[in-house]
Amino acid sequence: MLGTDRDSFMTIESQPEINASPACGTPPRPRVERGQPALILAPMEGVTDAPMRAFLTERGGFSFCVSEFMRISQDVPYLKTFNEHAPELRSGARTPSGTPVHFQLLGGDPDKLALAASRACEAGALGVDLN
Repeated sequence: MLGTDRDSFMTIESQPEINASPACGTPPRPRVERGQPALILAPMEGVTDAPMRAFLTERGGFSFCVSEFMRISQDVPYLKTFNEHAPELRSGARTPSGTPVHFQLLGGDPDKLALAASRACEAGALGVDLN
């Protein structure tokens, strides 16, 4: 949630350059300014997949995108599965136009979610959204 009143909205003022540091450990951080709205491409199951994220972000204006959720239930997926789910992870977790893509996980077991978040970072995620 970005906020409930005009003064609490946040934005990403500039997008950082991709660097070689491991994602989620010391990722490049965008600058966030109070009072400026962010425009985030929200995940919609079956709609905002990688090709749609690429298409929409090439027109510009989005602060960042969030991938469709990956359900974590029995086992934590292998790195290959994370890259198949969000192919942008192979290119610095950015769309072809350079818009950052955050990875979304869904599950009910906090330990498995933590392991999956760690694995998403290993795969190159710049940010992880937990549900």
